[in-house]
Amino acid sequence: MGECLVKDKCEDIASCTSNIPDKCPPPPDVSKYAQETCESNAAFYYMMVIAFFLYEAFKRDVAGEVIDIGCYAETFRRRIIDIGAKIVKSGREVIVKIHEAIYKQLRIGDLWMKSNTAPPIYAS
Repeated sequence: MGECLVKDKCEDIASCTSNIPDKCPPPPDVSKYAQETCESNAAFYYMMVIAFFLYEAFKRDVAGEVIDIGCYAETFRRRIIDIGAKIVKSGREVIVKIHEAIYKQLRIGDLWMKSNTAPPIYAS
């Protein structure tokens, strides 16, 4: 079946396999690795929470009139973010050229004005 790895301590394979863990080196200290992994996971989690908050705030405060507030992130991205545009630099100006149909449908002018002004904060 197999050859005994620790020949001087065991008589057969069954006793040999029971003695192998005694001869194995101790496992490495994984507490430091686990701590580093947990810290990076926590940082990633907090970044995801911030990103989700920014997405929801933009969707409600800026794009609420253009797209349904309850839409999925994929729908929001496809309709608002994934649009065709051309960036042109002329003199000291940077111009974003958007097709007229998309400009009217998404009301880009309104979105631009809303994204540049802060929403009102109501004191309670």
